[in-house]
Amino acid sequence: EGQFRPMQDMMSKQPVDTASFDLLRKCIDLVEVIQPLLLDSLMFNTGNITVLFMQVVETISEAVQGPNHQNQKYILSSKFLAVVNRIFSTLTYAPLDASMKVVDGMGGSVNDLKCWLKTSLLNCCHAILEGVGDEKRSSRALEFFELRNFEVQMVSIGQLLAYVELGGSGSVSAAAAQAQQAAGDRAPNKRQSLMNRNELMTRMRSFQNQKTMKESF
Repeated sequence: EGQFRPMQDMMSKQPVDTASFDLLRKCIDLVEVIQPLLLDSLMFNTGNITVLFMQVVETISEAVQGPNHQNQKYILSSKFLAVVNRIFSTLTYAPLDASMKVVDGMGGSVNDLKCWLKTSLLNCCHAILEGVGDEKRSSRALEFFELRNFEVQMVSIGQLLAYVELGGSGSVSAAAAQAQQAAGDRAPNKRQSLMNRNELMTRMRSFQNQKTMKESF
């Protein structure tokens, strides 16, 4: 898919040079070193370490996309996915005070940086599993993850958006209900929602037909 295999192979070894360096292993080692520092750096409203981490992850993604099965196999045998699991476990979203709305020089909040970082990791995980036909390798990748973490992340996002009670019960919060009421949406049932969508689509088609008729004249 457009990946330059010889360049990817050079991430692991450089056979034509007098000395060979395993750059892919160095990237994974760097990920392990940086990961414990991520949370503290974000707590101090600093995004430089997060940006460095994302750059390293993007480098790893480039080394396996295509796919490059040799590099994929190597990463699956490393601790990289364990690091990914720890990040999903520790970097949760939370309401921010005014001082953390924008991280210095980043153009986004702490929650934005966390979201960008996790997106980078998910893209990398996708690249690691791209074209993998071996069920054992796929199962090994799954063993690194605690699926409970994904549930917790989804609930925390719902809480942040005020659509889930802070108790984590999964019920719609009072703030969300008020927001729906203020928007004129008084929690319609499924049938009402379907009717509203159908009405909207009918109006859109009518508008499009009128526009087409005017253009034809």
